[in-house]
Amino acid sequence: MASPYFKAILKTQAGQLLEYGYGRADPQQKSVDFFGEFVPLMKMGDKARVVRVADGQETHCFDGEVYLSSKGLLRLVGVQNAEETENPPMLTVNETMAAEATPLDGSAGAVASLLYAVSLDTVKFSCLGSFAVGSTVTLQSDGPLRLTGVMARIERQIALSAGVTCHLCTVLSMPEESRRSLTSYAETQGRL
Repeated sequence: MASPYFKAILKTQAGQLLEYGYGRADPQQKSVDFFGEFVPLMKMGDKARVVRVADGQETHCFDGEVYLSSKGLLRLVGVQNAEETENPPMLTVNETMAAEATPLDGSAGAVASLLYAVSLDTVKFSCLGSFAVGSTVTLQSDGPLRLTGVMARIERQIALSAGVTCHLCTVLSMPEESRRSLTSYAETQGRL
């Protein structure tokens, strides 16, 4: 039987890291508990986020309101997606896959990119130059993982080398065909 606990990170709703620890979701109560060495005290009603981590990758966000806060425990209530506690298929490849990122605002054409991690709710890619944090891009890859029409919001940037930037993104929408492609590819790679 799988443990109900999972590795987690406590963040503000804006994404600022507060503490590493463990989480536990309760779908019936629509709540998530976060346990850590030192949990910052927060006011009842404040918004916060518990992020599930698997294999060093952020795989799922639980957003809610603080109901209980102590030095070792924080409980979020009103979590709409508390039942989604299974690990979604996460594909991290040893070699990068060619992809294209196109800004949704039309400020530029398609930018050649290298896709190196993707799940149903997270994408990581690098390219020459950078997209602004908060902007939305459409991602496409022809293989070996076929993705089309994946819309993602840039959450964070990391400068890798001269002019190359890594973009950490939240998937806003993924067409069903791309979801099936991801699941199928992850299964063939033994990642599910």
